[in-house]
Amino acid sequence: MTGVGFGFILFGRATIKTKILWTLILFLSIVLEQVAEPVLIKGSFLIYVKSNQDDLEEINDMLIRHKGTLNMYSDTITVGNIELTEEETIRLKELKRNVDAYMIIKSTTDIYYGLFGFFDLRHGVWYSINGKDPETALKCRSLTDKWYY
Repeated sequence: MTGVGFGFILFGRATIKTKILWTLILFLSIVLEQVAEPVLIKGSFLIYVKSNQDDLEEINDMLIRHKGTLNMYSDTITVGNIELTEEETIRLKELKRNVDAYMIIKSTTDIYYGLFGFFDLRHGVWYSINGKDPETALKCRSLTDKWYY
């Protein structure tokens, strides 16, 4: 849509001055978007981690105490070598709802929190158990302390 509108300006009857002005506006908009997007994304994840810090720390502490892996989708928990008590299971489900994650996955090296984004995009944050980059196919960026996105 923007391209069509720009095409009308560029190939229409507008003066050269107007064409140059709108080309500059378009170029500056693209540069602004490219510069601002990473900052806004990182800021959004930082706000999420800080605003849910207590619950996230409780989940991390609970899962780190147990060796093995865990996958949690909705209210279904699939464990691999982890034995959670009934109280821990109930509390984990409650905390998952509190932090508004659609899934939590614990491996031996990190814990992933799947989050919903705008237009149903799914992104998430990783907590590194050992302080190293999460072992994922995606390139993760450092957020804060042991947190990555």
